[in-house]
Amino acid sequence: MDITGNGRGDLISGSWPGQLSLFPRLEDGSLGPAQQLLHDDGSPVKPGSATTVYAVDWDGDGLLDLVCGNIRGEVWWYRNVGSASKPRFAEGERVLADGHPFTVPGGDSGPVVVDWNGNGRLDLIVGCGDGSVRWYANQAEQGPPVLAAGELLIPAQREGPRGSRVKVHVVDWNGNGHQDLLLGDYRRHPPQSPSPEDLERSPEWQQELAQVQTRLRVLRRQALRELRSQDGGPPADTDAALEAALGENEEYQAAQAREAALTGKLNGLRPRARTSGHVWVFLRRTDAGE
Repeated sequence: MDITGNGRGDLISGSWPGQLSLFPRLEDGSLGPAQQLLHDDGSPVKPGSATTVYAVDWDGDGLLDLVCGNIRGEVWWYRNVGSASKPRFAEGERVLADGHPFTVPGGDSGPVVVDWNGNGRLDLIVGCGDGSVRWYANQAEQGPPVLAAGELLIPAQREGPRGSRVKVHVVDWNGNGHQDLLLGDYRRHPPQSPSPEDLERSPEWQQELAQVQTRLRVLRRQALRELRSQDGGPPADTDAALEAALGENEEYQAAQAREAALTGKLNGLRPRARTSGHVWVFLRRTDAGE
């Protein structure tokens, strides 16, 4: 999305604290450093926490506005009161559906704006914290969208491989002329207990780790003494010289590798929850009308 009006596609991002950032596309194709998106008074645009953002001309005035989600599950609209090359944004307004402010199930809203039903009007699609996806059809002929009540496109999945906090991208994935959905999710897996064999060996690993760490300290002291006893005195940068000497010491390097391996084994004995994220493709059914 070209939010700076120079013909190059830029990147915009929400954040956990809530501020919105613009990464402008440079002439060489790389992205420039982050710039906060600002209100017309110079204060940062902040729709809440865990924000998501989508740039679109929401009100049809030719300038890109911001449609944002947050952890509460709300959707906000920030009108561009600046220019195409220097956007500035008015105070936010809650997006309404069926005439009322709304929050999506499970919070953590991720809105995108597309013409979903092919009638030439911009609709709203929102990924929800519970893992569902909802479509809000635009009933307005012109101007800012007037949204109908939400319709469920993809239900939440309480049992199964799909997760929650879904974020949506609309694209013709299989090139058949119909818009499909890509969903990114978040899933937290219950902690896995260590095997009985690993638990049985943990005292052995702890004892070996203590021995390895003692040996590392001895080797470090020996290397330091050698540096300080050199003809001409110790080097100007003793710390750097010590690290360089230890980097060439095969015994020290082997001991460091063993220390890391044993530490990993012992850390693995602590049950910890695992998280994952996947991308799912939902192809549009072509035998079901809209």
